Amino acid sequence: MGKLPKPVEDAFYSGDTSPGVDYRLNDAVEVVGGAHHGEGGSVISLLQLDPEPSYLVETSTGIDIEVPQSSLRAIAEEPEI
Repeated sequence: MGKLPKPVEDAFYSGDTSPGVDYRLNDAVEVVGGAHHGEGGSVISLLQLDPEPSYLVETSTGIDIEVPQSSLRAIAEEPEI
């Protein structure tokens, strides 16, 4: 796993997007592949770009897991009332 380029890391933590990076800090996601299939959580870190973006996701059960972008899907947040 390579270190992220500083501009990409800065963009991620400021909420900006980078080419090929689909998720932002605190995005709600569901794991759709791998050992944690079906778990929901929030993106808390961008870990790498190659061979594909990979994120650290804090699951709803409170554990942190590393998940490649292809194993995630965005979930809509409930609107606040």
